[in-house]
Formats: sequence, C-alpha cells, structure tokens
Amino acid sequence: MSGGNPVKLVKDWLTPVYTSKASQSERSPSELCLQAASRLRTLERKNCSSAHRPLLNAFSIGSQ
Repeated sequence: MSGGNPVKLVKDWLTPVYTSKASQSERSPSELCLQAASRLRTLERKNCSSAHRPLLNAFSIGSQ
C-alpha cells in the first residue's frame, strides 16, 4: 500500500462489504471476522506482502 494508515485503508475497504451483506442476512461477529481474515489473506497473496499480518492476527483471535 502506498502511504496512509493501513488499518484505516483496510477498514474503508471492508466497510461496503459489511453494510451490503448485513442487510441480506444476519451474520455473527465471528463470521464477519472470518470473512475479513479471508479477504486479508487474499490481499496478502495478491500483493506478496505480510503488511497486514498484525490485523489478520487480530481478526483470527477475534473469531475464536
């Protein structure tokens, strides 16, 4: 990612997904954490980066 706060950028990236999906079906916080973690892993593979590792770890811990 080029500059900026990576946590804010990821939150901004996830927000539309959360709001659009939440209206379609009720999802538990753990399901949302798992979805976010999956998206972060995909993003890391795509960017060949581990810059999101602390955030990914937080989502993984939160979903347990």
